Amino acid sequence: MQRATVDDDRCAGELETRLRKRNLFYMKQSESDMRSFCCLLLFQFIAAYFSGSTQRKVMENRSLQDEERANAIEEQQEAQSLAEEADHAS
Repeated sequence: MQRATVDDDRCAGELETRLRKRNLFYMKQSESDMRSFCCLLLFQFIAAYFSGSTQRKVMENRSLQDEERANAIEEQQEAQSLAEEADHAS
């Protein structure tokens, strides 16, 4: 009977050790998965930020170009009006 108790205790101890190792493995795996997930989120955030920044710059450049075109057209119209007035005056 004594021997059975010693074997049972040894088996229980070995089982506890294996369970601890398994739990530790899954905890480390879970931490690793969480780190990977956080890195992925950070990468997506940075990519979205730079993409938005780039799009904003493109829109600003287009806006400036549109403004320059509008100013050029306005100047041409003013020059044409002055030329027509000069023709009518002479």
